[in-house]
Amino acid sequence: MSSSNSTYQRVVDSATSAYVNRLRLIADIPEEGRVERDIFLEQGIKSLIVFPVSKYDKRIGFWGLDFTKAYVDFEDDEIVFLTIVSNIIADVLVRIQSDREVDYLSRLQNLLMNINTRLINITTNNFDEVVNSSLKEIGEFVSADRSY
Repeated sequence: MSSSNSTYQRVVDSATSAYVNRLRLIADIPEEGRVERDIFLEQGIKSLIVFPVSKYDKRIGFWGLDFTKAYVDFEDDEIVFLTIVSNIIADVLVRIQSDREVDYLSRLQNLLMNINTRLINITTNNFDEVVNSSLKEIGEFVSADRSY
């Protein structure tokens, strides 16, 4: 594994934990985190805080705040407020995903109903046309390059 991959993995593993990760003094990151520490310091980051974005006990991401102008101590009420923001973000992401799934299922249902109707009304005269157009629509639905 390359250094950049392992750095990324350590940051992601830390950031996607179930806990808020807050670092008042980036310079105090221990030696085993020196790669991350150096990256943060090169960017002028003095303090940071990272919040997990979770839904149904599953990490779906994280978000964070970097502080470059001053060292920041995070009060408990600030952590509670920002955790609520994190929960709102998770709810919005889950709702967007649910909306996409409902849209997908609705389009699939319409496709299947249309194909079913055509197949019920198929004749020997239009057999090839109906089958080919149905296969074409299925292929387009699943973004296939070709269907046959």
